[in-house]
Amino acid sequence: MILLSVSVALLAVAVVLLTVGALTHHLLTARRRRRFASRLSAAATFLAPHVVSREGLADAAFEARRRFGPQPVAAALRRWRSDVDGAAGEDISRVLVEIGELGSLSRAAGSRRNEQRLEAIRGLAEYGSAVSQKILVDAADADAMPEVRRAAREGLLSIHSSAAVRAATRTYMKDSRRGIGWDRGFFAHLAEAAPAHLRELIGSGQLTHDEERLALEALGDASDGGAVPLARAWLPSSDPELRATAARVLGKLRDADSAPAILALLRDPVWFVRVAAAKALEGLPADGPVSEALSRALSDPEWWVRARAAHSLSCCGRLGIEALLDAVGGSDRYARDAALAALGRRELPPESKERLAACFITLEAMVAGESEQRAG
Repeated sequence: MILLSVSVALLAVAVVLLTVGALTHHLLTARRRRRFASRLSAAATFLAPHVVSREGLADAAFEARRRFGPQPVAAALRRWRSDVDGAAGEDISRVLVEIGELGSLSRAAGSRRNEQRLEAIRGLAEYGSAVSQKILVDAADADAMPEVRRAAREGLLSIHSSAAVRAATRTYMKDSRRGIGWDRGFFAHLAEAAPAHLRELIGSGQLTHDEERLALEALGDASDGGAVPLARAWLPSSDPELRATAARVLGKLRDADSAPAILALLRDPVWFVRVAAAKALEGLPADGPVSEALSRALSDPEWWVRARAAHSLSCCGRLGIEALLDAVGGSDRYARDAALAALGRRELPPESKERLAACFITLEAMVAGESEQRAG
């Protein structure tokens, strides 16, 4: 019994010590982060005039290191370097070399500690220079940690050279750790950094069916007009996924010449293709044929199609608002519900509000009449 009591007491002491230790670690870590953030802000403020004027940056960097410490200065310069191209960016790169930051990161990139390697690679990625390209390629090719390989590829894409972009793509294609999230992220970065290269990759036959769709979507999100021919080629595809992707991308790119083909997709046998077509029309010129086709889609048997068509009509100016008001005053209850939901999210002009109010009066009378009939 005594031994049991002693064991319980020791366990309680151990729990208390662990709790105190964890709390102390948390408080110290939070304090260090606040201090670093404060020094980083001060260093950035001190260096900003020299970064903008491109005069005396090296001397200012050494003085800032003396005042605020090497890490805040290096972090501030790396962040600026990742956002600045051309001669100004090269100036920052030279200063980072002069203050020894490139050498420090290069050594840390070879560490056995995963966290240290990851931090170093992310720093080199912010560096955004051909000087760090070989280190990033090696990490993207062979590092044991997937997150390090991913950070290295993002760093290569930030360099904006053909060799770096191709190295990032090559290492990505051979990486065994790939999934839809990783694909989407990589293609999004590639579409921003080198859209022509991504278009070339789509046509190379190296990507799977799903990867091609994600890549084309990324080009649409990046507003790459060069993707229009690729998307148009998929509109008549026998694969509904490709038809839907093509419609979404052409809508994002506001390709008015594709409007007739997209309008035809509102009659597609597959419901999610019709949804994609209705969404795409939101970004196209709101002429008579567009509003008429979307009005017909308000009676689609699928709720998603009706809702998307109503939203697109609400973005079509006067013609679209009039079509929605026609649906509110019509006999199709499903079209009416979709139209009311879309109108409720728009600020209507006075004349449209008056017409909507008249529709409500008619609806109330209709509901009252139906109630009387049921009661009788």
